[in-house]
Amino acid sequence: QTSTRRKELKLDIEVSDLTAAEPVRFTAKLRDTKGREEKRFQGIARTSGDGTQVVQLAWTWDNPRLWDFRQPNLYTLKLEAKGTDWDDEYALPFGFREFWIDGRRLYLNGTEIRLRPTSHGYMETCFGGSIELTDAHIDGCMYVGFNIEECWPTNHDAKGSVNHRALWADRADRKGFLLIGTALPIDPGQWNDPVYQET
Repeated sequence: QTSTRRKELKLDIEVSDLTAAEPVRFTAKLRDTKGREEKRFQGIARTSGDGTQVVQLAWTWDNPRLWDFRQPNLYTLKLEAKGTDWDDEYALPFGFREFWIDGRRLYLNGTEIRLRPTSHGYMETCFGGSIELTDAHIDGCMYVGFNIEECWPTNHDAKGSVNHRALWADRADRKGFLLIGTALPIDPGQWNDPVYQET
């Protein structure tokens, strides 16, 4: 979780297979797109030894390179975790940014932004997972003046459905293009299901 207003990098870390209460030392290495380490943070969290646990760590970061429209400044977080007799690591790419709404105004990284949206029905499936076609589509959207695109709410739970949304998000991240995500599909059969409505 990144915040430009608080100048903060916050992590929710799930630690599993714990068998004993112990302190776990975390090291967060932030690398640029060329693999060079730009920042490093360290922290210690006390675990309960209760199987699976989520711990939180947060650090102040005064001057990260911000991800923005047409400015795809990306980092790779390499998180190292070390316990008494074990160690593990995990890598995750991300862009440092924050989007919020204040009344009728929208802000990206503290600057008001006017969204110029477009929507391509089933965009994340129609290109069959092709990086080249996905890149060409995003480039075309930016060329004609759009700065954000809606991810059409397809039903990814349906049998036989194809989902390339992770690829779409990755390519948009690399190009500095915004996406509007959807929490749930708009399949009427699902909306009428009480169990689905509750979840």
